[in-house]
Amino acid sequence: MEDLKSITLQLHYLLDDNDLHSMNAKVHNECAKQLIQTLMHLNKYLDEPIEIEVFAKNEGGIRDFYKIKIKNPLLLIIITALVNSAITQLFISNISPAINATEETKNKLDNLLKIKESIKSGTLTSEEFDYVTENDKDLKKLKSNFFRSAKREHRIDSIEVCAVNQDNRPVIDNIRINSSEFDNCVLPEELVTFDTEVGAKIYIVSPVLLKGRKDYWKGIYNGMPIEFRVSDKIFLENVYQHIIKFSNGTYINCNMKIIKTTSTIDDSEKISRNVFDIESYGDDERFNTIYKGKRKVITRNADSVLPTLFAEIE
Repeated sequence: MEDLKSITLQLHYLLDDNDLHSMNAKVHNECAKQLIQTLMHLNKYLDEPIEIEVFAKNEGGIRDFYKIKIKNPLLLIIITALVNSAITQLFISNISPAINATEETKNKLDNLLKIKESIKSGTLTSEEFDYVTENDKDLKKLKSNFFRSAKREHRIDSIEVCAVNQDNRPVIDNIRINSSEFDNCVLPEELVTFDTEVGAKIYIVSPVLLKGRKDYWKGIYNGMPIEFRVSDKIFLENVYQHIIKFSNGTYINCNMKIIKTTSTIDDSEKISRNVFDIESYGDDERFNTIYKGKRKVITRNADSVLPTLFAEIE
């Protein structure tokens, strides 16, 4: 069998008792799982996959050894740089959910094929390696899961990581992170983002006509069904008093706040929408009723006949 080139990675859990050489097995296994998945995740940037072997543990706290192997020796330098960057980011005592970058670098991150080509040709700079690993959302999640698991073992005082090549030369200098810093490496269980759609046009499918009900309105926005709440008090009061009525093709032009809540644990998403300012509404674009403060003004096209849907509005 062809000899594989390799890097040996050592992960050392230093415990609060120097004579202690055991830790919670479930925590250890979960941390090992996240580390291995971090290393295997790097395969998406490579044409030739890496292999990982686990060595027996030595005395002195808990020491895990992982051998990262690659068949093509020409790729060893690239693999070393990529692993170095990923492991360094894993054990930096901070985590940032946001991605800040120039448009050029962001486009490169968004295009996996370009990254793979740059890595293969050796043109990806060390700064770009760091940017890729720092902003890879899957690596962020794996880092968060690693330290969320490590926090459950209160006997861990710190964790150290280092790596050497097959000639026993260091390729990752010793990095230590103390247990007091673990919280800095854990994403909140939910990430919340806010956005506002200005001038959104929503076709009403199912309005809420009864005052005090907590049901969601249903509509069609950009061709997709959505649920939303309405907080425009003037509009709602006219709905509850049956001044505004609805038929097939009724729409609203509005400003809408969108709140997206994403779980960092299982990637599930919840989206809530709030229509807070209805600028106009109508039916099949034949006319608009435009709000100006608390006044309601009807405008209509010259060639259209005002239908009875909004005839009661002054």
